[in-house]
Amino acid sequence: GAATAWYRKALAIDPDDVSANANLGAMLLRAGRYEDGILRTRRALARDPDLDEARLNLALGLARVGRLDEAETELEAYSARNPRDARGWLALGRAFDEAGRADAARAAWRRALEADPSDAAARRALAR
Repeated sequence: GAATAWYRKALAIDPDDVSANANLGAMLLRAGRYEDGILRTRRALARDPDLDEARLNLALGLARVGRLDEAETELEAYSARNPRDARGWLALGRAFDEAGRADAARAAWRRALEADPSDAAARRALAR
């Protein structure tokens, strides 16, 4: 799309542009181009490690491609800064569950519930 083209032009001028890398990375991840999205997002985080939404996007992308240990590491970092956001732990729990790692999935869902005790999705996941 037009936004993707714009970010690619910006990166042709400055390959280390934090915003362009983070935004293009998010777009690529949403489009299912996980490896490209992971690379762009890591590049943005290398320049600005405080980009919380980019770190969450990275963790979710890593989980989608089965790199669960890396995803968990990124979620730990994200959750240290955003302790009340359960989104990442929910997604990681789903990824662990899909990989047949039931105990790890339940642990992630418990972390989601600890992050937000009112989270209905975490309660449903743990009740299964």
